[in-house]
Amino acid sequence: RLKSAIRKVVDTYRTQVRLTPSQNLILADIPEEDIEGIDQILQKHGVSATHEKSPIRSATMACPALPTCGLAMAESERYLPGLIDRVEGLLQSRGMDREEIIVRMTGCPNGCARPYMAELGLVGNGVNQYQLWLGGTPNLQRLARPYVEKLPLDDLEKTLEPLLLSWKAAGGRRSFGDHIEKLGDQEVSALLTASA
Repeated sequence: RLKSAIRKVVDTYRTQVRLTPSQNLILADIPEEDIEGIDQILQKHGVSATHEKSPIRSATMACPALPTCGLAMAESERYLPGLIDRVEGLLQSRGMDREEIIVRMTGCPNGCARPYMAELGLVGNGVNQYQLWLGGTPNLQRLARPYVEKLPLDDLEKTLEPLLLSWKAAGGRRSFGDHIEKLGDQEVSALLTASA
């Protein structure tokens, strides 16, 4: 659907197409009068434009993992949409639904989706087990640190909730990754231990 939609948009409107390092596709240099027509083509093909997605969903990335990659120890790309639904639900239930968190998920420690630079990184470490990396920055210029060696995805909400509430209590002025960095290893570990 996406390829057909992009082909139709480019053939019809002669837009420029750019690929980003975060696996996004940008339609560039679009005159204002063409936006509605392009949106209609995308909708007809079942493709959502970024402005219709939540900030957190627009900032996520995953590697292909299972069943495509022989190195994968856990799911990634196929699980990411449902995982983001859960994180969005957690944020929404806490009144934080407009917050953005850079999430990266990979099926193995090779880290093809760059989880080690994300604000919240999940690295496959066994069947339904993930390392939890925290503290990167939105611009991906600071390395995250590992805090949980084997996090079952079923425990995701109860693990993240104390961190998100701490972030909200701090006023949310900093990014999530900067908040984790400011808290420091001991405080983050204490919040994670409290959730266990």
